[in-house]
Amino acid sequence: MAVTTPAVYENGVLRPIRPLDLKDGELVQLTVSPAPPRPSDEEIVAMMKAAKTPEELFAIANTYMRDQPEDGYDYLEALNENRRRDGARPLYLPEDKGKTW
Repeated sequence: MAVTTPAVYENGVLRPIRPLDLKDGELVQLTVSPAPPRPSDEEIVAMMKAAKTPEELFAIANTYMRDQPEDGYDYLEALNENRRRDGARPLYLPEDKGKTW
């Protein structure tokens, strides 16, 4: 099974951005290449609009909206606020913010 995932190089260690379906101590072969350039915001919005399933939408969001920008803008909080204004259920309850499942 081959897996391609973004990773960050920090303090001499490669850290995958997403969890990998691997067992502790499992031997893997690693090929490193620079990440492709990030699409423009307009391209990301177009990809999100074209998503056919919630899974596709969340995959796009997880890929391109993982880290908060330097200005501190909170994407998840903005999405929740938009949903509240529209009368929809929030993506998460305030007490669940930052929780990983």
